[in-house]
Amino acid sequence: MKDIPLEISILTNERERTITILDFGIGMTKDEVIDNLGTIAKSGSQQFVQALNDNSTTCDSIIGQFGVGFYSSFIVADSVEVLTKSDSGKAVRWVSDGSGDYEISEVEGEDIPRGTRVTLFLKPDCKIFSKPSEVEKVLKKHSLFISYPIKLNGEVINSLQALWYRDKRE
Repeated sequence: MKDIPLEISILTNERERTITILDFGIGMTKDEVIDNLGTIAKSGSQQFVQALNDNSTTCDSIIGQFGVGFYSSFIVADSVEVLTKSDSGKAVRWVSDGSGDYEISEVEGEDIPRGTRVTLFLKPDCKIFSKPSEVEKVLKKHSLFISYPIKLNGEVINSLQALWYRDKRE
């Protein structure tokens, strides 16, 4: 597979009330989608803490649960679609309305790059989150520490370099 830039791309569509977040990372296989998205509040952080406890080490600073954060998208969205593909598998589509049920299927016939695309189909009263200026405000406030480029509708938003990558003299 050709080299795909490691970046995060966010696309907004006010007319359709959607916000789509794409990354070109490692993606997920069908089994990984079932394990990670098919279980509310499934998180590797619980396994990490358990491993630390098994080694008599303590760590109280694990923040968040992937599933809780992911499922909070249903606060603003009527439904969420995830399309993902790893280098070692077929593309997989996962769709849910947040009721606890979901549909999962393999996707063929589309030229889908490695990575993950998450599309939120926003509730009518949450349309503001599909407005580029609102998304840009949030990104500029909270994404400056991300070392990968974040693009909003094709424009790089986080042009500042993370502090830990800067020269100590800056």
